[in-house]
Amino acid sequence: MLNPKATCLALLLLSCAACQVSHRSVSSEGVKLAERKLGDDGKVVFELRPGRESPPRILRIETATLEEASLDLVTSSIDSALAERLGVPAWRGVWVSKVPTASAAAKAGLLPGDILLGFDAVEFTNQKQFEELLPDRLKPGQSVELRVLRPGPPEEVDSSREFSLGFVPESKPVTRSTTSSIQLETSKGVQHLTGAQVATIPADLANEIYGLNESLAVISGVVVGSPAYLSGFRKGDRVLDINGRAISGAADVREILRARAQDLDLEGDEFELPDAAEARPLPELSAGEELRLNVLGPLGSHTSSVAVIEDLDDSTNFHFPILFDYSSDVRSLDWSFLDFIFQFGANYESRYLPSETRKSAQSSKLSLFPLGMFEFESTPTYNEYTFLWLITWRSRG
Repeated sequence: MLNPKATCLALLLLSCAACQVSHRSVSSEGVKLAERKLGDDGKVVFELRPGRESPPRILRIETATLEEASLDLVTSSIDSALAERLGVPAWRGVWVSKVPTASAAAKAGLLPGDILLGFDAVEFTNQKQFEELLPDRLKPGQSVELRVLRPGPPEEVDSSREFSLGFVPESKPVTRSTTSSIQLETSKGVQHLTGAQVATIPADLANEIYGLNESLAVISGVVVGSPAYLSGFRKGDRVLDINGRAISGAADVREILRARAQDLDLEGDEFELPDAAEARPLPELSAGEELRLNVLGPLGSHTSSVAVIEDLDDSTNFHFPILFDYSSDVRSLDWSFLDFIFQFGANYESRYLPSETRKSAQSSKLSLFPLGMFEFESTPTYNEYTFLWLITWRSRG
């Protein structure tokens, strides 16, 4: 009887192409922190975006549904060519090419071919100016009075006439969205030692998002495969305490990590405290001790320990052994050199992707031999090999 482990080990040794595959780390995708209602027809969404080349930030996306008045007309500027054809001065008013039959303007008597000269003391000169003036002038339920020029037949001199036309424009609901970006303070040093990108949410913003009038620390990104990632921490988690000590921002986390940074002989501004903070006693954290974080985020509450390691950042690649290495993008079908040898067996690989749960993300490689006879599946802590559909070997990473 075949020994599954021995068989797979033999395959690994025979494959001279055995190597490693790496993945990108911090995902740039955002996570929704909260959604608040604004009146009856509006809302504001707070989305946390990780930082890679730039600091992390929070997007404040405000959406409201409003009643807006509209003339519902199709108009155009009166350039020289159109003016000559109509027999009117160029760049005076806007020409109406279409008036919907059921519109308020049509019911009031406006016709295609009319020229809108202006309203109040404002004169229309071109299409762009006309469109820019309308939002401020038109109000739902309020009457508007336009000065109109109706050109006569070109052969009839002085047949054009000007008149005023008053009516109440149509109103319709329109959804408008505005986005503002708030940059957050963070610490690269904390990320270098744990893989967690921790940012500070100031008190005024924390009050809007969480209803708490105090500054907070939030995990804005996690390096995939890092100690923080494997411990189940994800972006959007609000750090409540570390080793029982309440946390109010990235500076608190950086201070706790000073002992470990000194043990690793790491220097730099990331682990220097302001003069005012030097009088405070150093945190009771021995060098190399794990951090026990208590967090609350979109995935619920979570408490776990994080190992502190040396010099980890958002460009670090975590490597996991596979049978054969080749270039493949996320969710793409690719062909390797060995596939060509082994009767063109299709090879599909999905990279180590940021997990939407607190479980590790997966990577799988299928069909290194014809007809899918060999399958390899891995997470940062678990491997499974299947050969000839029957023999399975599992191991813990």
